[in-house]
This record gives sequence, C-alpha cells and structure tokens, in this order.
Amino acid sequence: MKGASVPAVVGMPSPLFLWRFKAILFLLWGLCCCKIGWDSVMRMSADLRDLFLYEVFLYYNPLFLVALMIWLWGVNLWVFAQSSVNYVKVFDLAQTHLSHREIWRCATWLTLIVPTSMTAYLYLYSHGEVSLAASQPVLLYAILLIVLLSPFDMFYLSSRFYFLRTMLRIVLPLQ
Repeated sequence: MKGASVPAVVGMPSPLFLWRFKAILFLLWGLCCCKIGWDSVMRMSADLRDLFLYEVFLYYNPLFLVALMIWLWGVNLWVFAQSSVNYVKVFDLAQTHLSHREIWRCATWLTLIVPTSMTAYLYLYSHGEVSLAASQPVLLYAILLIVLLSPFDMFYLSSRFYFLRTMLRIVLPLQ
C-alpha cells in the first residue's frame, strides 16, 4: 500500500510521571478532606465539638489503626526484600503470598476510603443531617465486611480466605 501512513505510536507516560501524578492527586484529596473536615468542625459549638470529636474517634480509630498496620506490614516486607531475607521460607508462606506493592495498594485504598467516610460524617453531622451522618460508619464497616467475605475472585481472594481462616483460629482456639 503505497502512500499509506503508519499511525504514530502513542507512548505510555513514564512510571515516574504516573507516580508523581498519583502523589499530587493523593495530596489534593488529603487537603480537600482536611479543609472540609476543619470547616465542619468549626461550625459546631465548643461543647458539642468535644462530644462529636470523641464519637468520631471511637468510630474511625480502629480502621485508622488497621490501615497503619497494613502500611507497616508492607514496609516490613519491603525491608525483607531489600535486605535479601528469604521471608517466604522463614515464615513458611505459600508462593502466592502478596508482595509489598500489593499490600501497599490495599493500604492505599483503605487510607482513601476511611478518611473520606470520616469527612462525609463530619460534613453531614455539622450540616444537620444526623441520620445520614450516623449511617456513614455503619456503611463503611459493612462494605469492608462484604469485601472481606466476598466469594468472588477480586481483591486477592486466596489471601482474604487465608486471613479469615487465621482469624477463625484466633477467635476459636479450641478446634
């Protein structure tokens, strides 16, 4: 075919550019959550604010601690990989274990979802939508439980079931 033009190859952006773009979006999201949360808290009276912040702490502190522990687990695996420790053999893991990148991906999603729910709770409560605000933590815990118990092959099915079996052995030790 004479005269036919070959389409230009569209290159993918570099991984460094994508990482920087994601980091900028993450920071913008964090700033928006902080701004909305701050404005919502400052709308309340001082005596209501103390009670309200205590409730927010009770609802969301466990999930923040879980997110922190998942981040630290990923850091632990990264340090093992960097120092050439064969942690798969040391801890007798299956070859299908999650890498530090996959664990960080899960931690990133949890880190995005929990503060977003908390910001929605703050915003709705300060604007008088108390019933909608009260549903935020319940929905968050329900969605996380549904994802954890989901039988579909998404979000690392084998690792979720291994986690559930381990939790069952912890909760019911006399088997």
